[in-house]
Amino acid sequence: MADVKAIRLLFSLDAIVGDENARHHGKIDIEPWVTTIIEKCSFNFEASSLKTHQGETVVSIAVSGTFPGSPVALDDHFGIEDGEIPPLRIDF
Repeated sequence: MADVKAIRLLFSLDAIVGDENARHHGKIDIEPWVTTIIEKCSFNFEASSLKTHQGETVVSIAVSGTFPGSPVALDDHFGIEDGEIPPLRIDF
C-alpha cells in the first residue's frame, strides 16, 4: 500500500493537482485525492520518458490497472520548488 502521508509531503502548501476533470488545492485537499485514487483502483505504472519542456518536468507514464480504459498513457507536468511539487497537471 502506498504511503499517502509521504506522497502528500511531496507537495507544497499551495500546490494544485488537476486530475479527472477536478482540481485539488493544497496538501489538505491533495491527501484525500491520493487516498481515493489508491482505494479506487489497483494500478501499476512505468515511466517511459522524462523531459523538460517550457520550464516544466514532463514524465510520460504507462498506467494499467482496475479502472475503465486501462491501460492509459499519462503525461505528468510539474515543477519543483524548494524540494516540493507546487503544480501538477496530469494529461491523458
